[in-house]
Amino acid sequence: MKDVVKILSRIDAEFSGDLGVYAKRMDTGETVNYRAAEANPPASTVKAVVLAEVFRQVGEGHFDLDDPNQLAPENVERTFGSGVLRDLAPGLTLSVRDMCTLMMAVSDNVATNQMIQLVGLDEVNQMAARLGMKSTYINRAMIHVGEEAEIPFGETSALDFGVLFEALYRGEVVSAAASREMLEIMLKNHYKTDILRYLPPDLIRPDSPASEPIVRVASKSGTTTGVKCSAGIVYSPRCDCVISLFSRNCTDRMSVVDEDCSDRPPTVDNENQLVLPRVSRLLFDAFHLGTAEPEPR
Repeated sequence: MKDVVKILSRIDAEFSGDLGVYAKRMDTGETVNYRAAEANPPASTVKAVVLAEVFRQVGEGHFDLDDPNQLAPENVERTFGSGVLRDLAPGLTLSVRDMCTLMMAVSDNVATNQMIQLVGLDEVNQMAARLGMKSTYINRAMIHVGEEAEIPFGETSALDFGVLFEALYRGEVVSAAASREMLEIMLKNHYKTDILRYLPPDLIRPDSPASEPIVRVASKSGTTTGVKCSAGIVYSPRCDCVISLFSRNCTDRMSVVDEDCSDRPPTVDNENQLVLPRVSRLLFDAFHLGTAEPEPR
């Protein structure tokens, strides 16, 4: 994998920000580690840790996934960013399971704050420590208006999310059954472009509406100012791989939320939107095709 690291170094040098990359082929143990332990803002990837803590508390009998969870007015009024719940009326009641699905499938910030309220912020950080995520913590809930928004959100690393998804793949997060269910929820993630954009189309597009794509991804992504990240498991017929892609300090900021919290539409050719898919294709070719250079696009 030395050639892969050399290419990653070249991609990083061409990028206005900084990359952190961790990947592992789960059958052979082949690993790519490029600046993976360096600190990085977690953005919405940390919602995977919130999910793990929800399942831990379910496993301990604190509540059930089918229990009702009522939308709190303060979360609707004060939370901005991704998702749909902030556009719905307060008082809506969904199950804990549905809140988790919204948190992971459309990265819903209101659903995330509902779950953080349910399980506790300190408990989320303790879960990260339990999982061996040595650099991962958060200081507050997701994007809020007011003084809380000035508090730095938190920190993580590409290596930490490699640790998390390796444990999920092995069925070691809470239990084997819980790990499977969490990954099933993450297969529903709508935002997989960071991983799939440059993969061969015939592998990721099903032949018919009822069929499954050949390559499937269970993942969580995140975006904030100058930051783009995505981590998960790539399942393919040849092998399964853990992939953790993090970027920070990107100077092209057309795909993020303005400082006044008003939405700006993402641009598909934002630098951060392009660099992670380049890395993903490089890793796919190295692990799945046995080549160090990505195929021409």
